[in-house]
Amino acid sequence: SMTDNDTLLSWASSRGIVPGPVRLTPPGAPLRGVLASSKISKGDVLFRVPMDAAITLSQAISKFSSLLTEGAPAVDKESETIYLLALYLSQHVASNPDDPWVQSLPPEPQTPLGWEEGGALEALQHSETASSLLKTQREGLEEAVKGMFSRAG
Repeated sequence: SMTDNDTLLSWASSRGIVPGPVRLTPPGAPLRGVLASSKISKGDVLFRVPMDAAITLSQAISKFSSLLTEGAPAVDKESETIYLLALYLSQHVASNPDDPWVQSLPPEPQTPLGWEEGGALEALQHSETASSLLKTQREGLEEAVKGMFSRAG
């Protein structure tokens, strides 16, 4: 279930998270995210998040270091980082379902990668940014899958 923005912002504030020139999309919007509330220039700070309120790679490594075994099939450092963070984040979400930030997550991923032809994907067909994002996501997924299977075999 989605939490309302006031609850989420109050929760973030109580943890020392300070937003910059941004606002949350309104509840019920088709996509959940953050929008600029004024002009943003290169170098502007969009959020200030204290380290004790952040989910970090060091937390993930500490929690799941037992899974990192010597002699395991080679996984590049970038992939290992993504896997560890995804595992830690998944575990954190499952363990804290009532946290407002967890409640604010969409019920399923909202990415063009899984969109069907037509509908929302068609609405973006004239957007160069969306086309580029979709192409990059599909290529990245294809490369990741090929890499996983080439190491497994």
